Parts: sequence; C-alpha cells; structure tokens
Amino acid sequence: MIKIQQNTTLLTSIEQKISGKNSEFSKALAKVEQFKKDLEELGPLRLAFKLNMDKIKEKIEEKRAELAQLFKLAELSGDEKARTIASIEEMLEAYKKQLLEQMQAAKELEEENKKQAQKSPSAKVDVMRAFAFLDTKNAAQNKAQNKQDELLKSLL
Repeated sequence: MIKIQQNTTLLTSIEQKISGKNSEFSKALAKVEQFKKDLEELGPLRLAFKLNMDKIKEKIEEKRAELAQLFKLAELSGDEKARTIASIEEMLEAYKKQLLEQMQAAKELEEENKKQAQKSPSAKVDVMRAFAFLDTKNAAQNKAQNKQDELLKSLL
C-alpha cells in the first residue's frame, strides 16, 4: 500500500514537472510567435529600434526604483518629496541620454567592424598573394641553391 502511494506521489510529481515544462514551452513559443509577428509588421530595423528602446525603458524603470529607494522617497512628503522626484527625473533623463549615446556608439562600432570585415577579405587575398609570391621566390632560390650545390659537388 505504501509503495503504491509512493508511486502515485512520484507520478504526480512527474506530471507536474511535465505540465510545468509544457507551460514554459508554451510561453516560449508565444514569445517566438510575437517576435515573428512584430518582425513582419515592423521590419528588422524598426523592430531592433523598438527592442533597444524597450531595454532602455526597462533600465530606466530599474534605475527609478533604485533611486527612489536610495533617496527614501516613500518616507518623504510634501515639497521635499516633489523636489526629490524632480531631481530623480533629471537624473533619469541624463541616464537615458547616456544609454542612447552608448547605443549609438555600439552601433557605430558595429558598422566600423563591418567595414573592416569587408576590407579584410581583399587584404587576406593580398596577403595570400604575397605569401604565394614569397613561396615561389623561395622555391626558385632553393632550385638555384641546389644547382650550385650540385656544381660544387661535381667539381670536388
């Protein structure tokens, strides 16, 4: 009887884990479907911009909560609370500007890397040609050296 109860408990536990996994899978699938829908509606550039802006908004909200806790906003009242909120908003505006500048700098760096990558294949080809030339030159020098060695051997 105890064994049956343990097995039933084990099966129930397994079923819960499976249903939890299915739920997680369903949520992930819904996110993928939403991303696909957004991509079709907005296009890749606008979607990337939207996702970046969403990240920035999320970071700003995190920073707002952090600053509210730091300045103990819940404990303040009246004019002092209003001044503190105004100061926090100024800080958040500066933070948003900083995040946008970082995003722009990252974009510029990526574009520069792409330009370098486009230049690199031709540079690689030039390097390969240089190595091929050097290999050919070395082979010719080796042949000449071998002929000189053979002549020296024949003379001796």
